[in-house]
Amino acid sequence: LDPELVKSAPPFITADTGMDVITHALEAYVSETASDCSDCLAEKAAELAFEFLPRAYRNGYDIKARDKMHRASCLAGMAFNLVNLGVNHGIAHALGAIFNQKFRDYFSAVTGVNPFKFNADMAREGAKHSNDAAKKYQKMARIVGLPAPTPKVGVANLIAEIQRLLKYMDRPQCMSECGVSVEEFNKHREEIVRRALADACTQANPRKVTAEDINKILDHIAK
Repeated sequence: LDPELVKSAPPFITADTGMDVITHALEAYVSETASDCSDCLAEKAAELAFEFLPRAYRNGYDIKARDKMHRASCLAGMAFNLVNLGVNHGIAHALGAIFNQKFRDYFSAVTGVNPFKFNADMAREGAKHSNDAAKKYQKMARIVGLPAPTPKVGVANLIAEIQRLLKYMDRPQCMSECGVSVEEFNKHREEIVRRALADACTQANPRKVTAEDINKILDHIAK
């Protein structure tokens, strides 16, 4: 893990791969097969990435930031190697295969917060109890220094922080900002859903996913 090797990487590469590190950590953290071992790896990876990604993006020659992001990436990779990922990467893999594989990290960030909302069951009205994923997101929000007095507030603040990071690093938050028109996107929608459902990552998602669920997530990223 030599930070000297990546200090000249351009900011957009730093941003896309750094957001992928955060996604790796968060998906492993709520994976259906998450364990104490994977949790501790994911927690440290997220803590490092939320702190040092903005610094690495702002100044690629900040060797401390590069070193910490290298470590965060390694830890997050160790976490998901143990317990797999989730529907975020299931969809991102489908988008990468159809539109441009070299932008797969890019699409992981674009898919972004919508699978987290789904996993936390944010759309549920009048729910008396939070699900396990929402409680883990709440804990992760606290770990990265965000207010999280309740699961709902923790999830909301974690999502807001991810969106803030994407905006700060000038990253796209929908497919049209990636240069894929709504018409082109919808032309491939059926294939995206099929590929995402069949992806091995989707099988580890904490909430079981249907074609309708994926279509709802896609609705949010199409525009």
